[in-house]
Amino acid sequence: METLKVFLKSDGEPSLDEAFRGEFEALLSEYVVYGGFPAVVKGEDVKIGLLKNLVSMYAEKDVFGWFGIREVEKFGSLMKYLALSSGSIPGASSACRNIGLDYRALISYLSVLANTYVIRSIYTYHTNRINEIKKAKKVYFYDLGFRNPLPRIFTPVANRSNSGMLENFVLSELILLGFEP
Repeated sequence: METLKVFLKSDGEPSLDEAFRGEFEALLSEYVVYGGFPAVVKGEDVKIGLLKNLVSMYAEKDVFGWFGIREVEKFGSLMKYLALSSGSIPGASSACRNIGLDYRALISYLSVLANTYVIRSIYTYHTNRINEIKKAKKVYFYDLGFRNPLPRIFTPVANRSNSGMLENFVLSELILLGFEP
């Protein structure tokens, strides 16, 4: 946390050795794409397979076993919809319409995802606190390694036009440092 404070007080980029910078950027790119699950970090050649299995096991054992959700396809479609709109503001009505869910089921599924620490929804910033509460929330994933297998997008960060993943990464890191949005 002290490093973040030093960086925020500095006038520009921190001075990093170029060799370290290259290694850091490569590791950061890998982390943003594959996440931080221990088995995935250690496994070099099987990362995508491990992540797909992780998502599948979560759906089968946790969601359908513990919470009794039987609409497997609709729940999976919601997770994919949220993955594709990560960092943006997904509207409840468009989610219901696109996935074919009723509003109560949507709220129930979002609650399951939030209570199992898959997603986190936060209010967008507004200077008027009433508008902040009235507006839709942004949805983020706790670990991008869980998000990326859903839409099956594993392209490196440098080749992407969507900044939602980096925004999601920054939020996750700030939460780990103790900041609450």
